[in-house]
Amino acid sequence: MNFGSLGMLNHRLCYVIFPIFGFCAGICSGLSTIPPGWGVIAPGFFFGLALAFSWEACATRLAWYQGTAIVIGSTVGFVAAEITSILSYRFFDLGNGMLAGLHYGAVGGYAGGLIVAATLALVIPNFSIARTLLLVPFTGMFFGVIFVFCGIYISDHTPWGHPFDDLVTFPLWQTGVAAVIPFCYGTSRPPTD
Repeated sequence: MNFGSLGMLNHRLCYVIFPIFGFCAGICSGLSTIPPGWGVIAPGFFFGLALAFSWEACATRLAWYQGTAIVIGSTVGFVAAEITSILSYRFFDLGNGMLAGLHYGAVGGYAGGLIVAATLALVIPNFSIARTLLLVPFTGMFFGVIFVFCGIYISDHTPWGHPFDDLVTFPLWQTGVAAVIPFCYGTSRPPTD
């Protein structure tokens, strides 16, 4: 692998491929919450796989350790999002209403996005560290709020409840965060060969 040119087949194609793979990972993540226990780490694993396969689909070869690091970083990011949401609930004691849930979603979404961003910034050589550490966590925070709002609304105010809420919320967060990743390249657009 030539680290000097982590080139893409077509930079415009990547702006479409990343969200599509993110959406597919979101569907898999939503389904992974049905069997007991799988929803603890599977959504992060699926999102990491989607990111790694997105690079492959954009004709960018990743070394095995880069793909592995992305999957591990994404899995750790999801677990960290869960833990920080729980800790935020315990420390701030805002209750369990919609407004409190939005706070927990923002905190968890930011934490998960930050770990994914740090992994990408360390593993992908052409990424702008500053842009990655700015775009991905704040997008994660924004979609974390939407994730919780839709999840609470579907669970509490519709007849569908669980697992339908996860089939809606995970694709929202993972598509949104995956969509900003092509913008993290060090140049204004991903490089082409």
